[in-house]
Amino acid sequence: MPQPHWLNDDVRQQALQIIATAHEDAETAAEVLFESLSHLEASTITAEKTLFDRIKHSRDKTGLVLLGPALLQRLIFKYSDLYANKQETNECRQTEVRMLARYLQALILFCMRRSSRWMAVGVGQFVFSYSGPEVAEMTGRITTNDWDNNDRTRAKRKIMGYLQDRFTTLVSAPVTIMDGKHFEPASNQRNLADIVEQYLGFYTPWGTEHILQSPDDLERDAAEYFGDHDKPAICADLRELNRFHVFVDPACFGHLLSALGYAHWRDRLRLPALTDSKGNFTPDNGPYSRVIGNDVLETIGQRLKLDAARQHKLRNDDLRVYLDDSYVGSLTEAQDRLEFTIPPDIDIISLRTHDSDGDLLVGCHILSHSEDGLPLPSCGSLRIGRRHLFKFETYRDPVATNIARCTVEHKVLGAAILDRLPSGRFRWVPAIAIVLLLAVSFSFYYFLPRQTRKASQTSAVASRDIEKTNTPAAGATAQAEPSANSNMSIAMSQPPLTFTPEAGAVRSRSAGGNDLSLPAKLTSVVFRLPITRKTYQEYQAELKLLGGNGTRVESGLAIQEADGQTVITFHVTSTSLEPGYYILRLQAKTARGRWDEIKAYSFRVISK
Repeated sequence: MPQPHWLNDDVRQQALQIIATAHEDAETAAEVLFESLSHLEASTITAEKTLFDRIKHSRDKTGLVLLGPALLQRLIFKYSDLYANKQETNECRQTEVRMLARYLQALILFCMRRSSRWMAVGVGQFVFSYSGPEVAEMTGRITTNDWDNNDRTRAKRKIMGYLQDRFTTLVSAPVTIMDGKHFEPASNQRNLADIVEQYLGFYTPWGTEHILQSPDDLERDAAEYFGDHDKPAICADLRELNRFHVFVDPACFGHLLSALGYAHWRDRLRLPALTDSKGNFTPDNGPYSRVIGNDVLETIGQRLKLDAARQHKLRNDDLRVYLDDSYVGSLTEAQDRLEFTIPPDIDIISLRTHDSDGDLLVGCHILSHSEDGLPLPSCGSLRIGRRHLFKFETYRDPVATNIARCTVEHKVLGAAILDRLPSGRFRWVPAIAIVLLLAVSFSFYYFLPRQTRKASQTSAVASRDIEKTNTPAAGATAQAEPSANSNMSIAMSQPPLTFTPEAGAVRSRSAGGNDLSLPAKLTSVVFRLPITRKTYQEYQAELKLLGGNGTRVESGLAIQEADGQTVITFHVTSTSLEPGYYILRLQAKTARGRWDEIKAYSFRVISK
């Protein structure tokens, strides 16, 4: 898979900025980013497969599936937390603010596995001190499914248990009527307010937008963006991700609080005491660690290229399977299938091996989760080089449905001819043979008898004379068929076909749904995408055939006014659209130069 167009140095620097809030040294930050980027390609393949199956079978969304920058951000949170946990286990002393960054990252990652309702409880009650009924009112305005007090209490209890296991320095506070069960609070809440605002701004989900522009329009904005009306299945994940945005982004969360008449979050901070330090809330290098230099990015890029080359030399004598960073078993020549149980809140199933250069990531399978953190059923496959195929399947245990299981299978495909040659120097033999064959063919033609070549030339001259004889004289009407270029011009002179992706749910193959029917003749297809906000100056559209190779990007798009609507338009030729299911993502360039996804559609192309 080629590098995605959105993964530029600006995005990598933003990734390092997130990592640097939780890790002081550049070496650890580089390792976190390297692990995140190493897992990105295979995780993208898994996510696209999950979305394709959902669209193909018209299934409702069950767990949050992330793609693009949001997926990379989830991987960063995951590996930042893994490395931070190892450091804390080794009793590496950290400043209070660095521990605060780790606390917020771990909390956001835990809630993102579940739903935005969990995020409301996590942020509202473990970062701030809003009561249970107040959090229930927040979720009722933003989410569409009811969640009673028992569900919210159960979620709070699970979040608290997770945080206690993750951060051993947390101490439980006496139970009160206002807070219920909680942790001992830090003694310097107001001093931490600015840093909390900076960190939550960094950690707001990438690819989301400020849905709540002001507290005055809460009802309108919530109904328009979060209402329970039909939209394409691909948009369900984006809607849910924007709900996460409301609870994490300080500005949007402030608008929600103001609309509900609650005190501002700065006045309701309730962060736990995370270290033994008293009042030591400023790290060594300012409110957050420095942005790490471009030399780190260059080193990571070189390592990724080296690992890609190492993967193509993969052997099958030792392939180790991990759940996150916990070893569960190995695949060998004698045992090419492994089955095991997946505990809740596991994010990634990884395959690793070892060669002369050290440890090597072979591939991975990223998981989506139910609201209880249990991995959802999924399947995926990953091909490495010409010979190795890995298949992953996660499923519920047929007897105990509250247990998730996984099967990983390794197949060795038929070796290519070059792989069967005994050594590297003999791999040049086929190429040398082809060159010799071409040389012999050329020599054979060059040394043909002169009479044969002359006869050929005479025949060619005779053919040209016949063509001249059959050519109409000046002023006569030509009867020849039009050229391919003229056919193209005639076809493209036909009226263009305008297609506006519908907001209705994707239906079955037999229904009309979000279908684009292409005529038999070549024509131009104009995509018309309505938008409601004029927040950005530059847009681009990304068009991808599910199951196909490559992505078409239409850049340099701008808003237009048409029939009283604000729209984005671009056109393609009908021949460039193969039949099948497509995902269309409309992205906008932010002030920081990052491409954020603001709309997503799914549709099907049908040829007549």
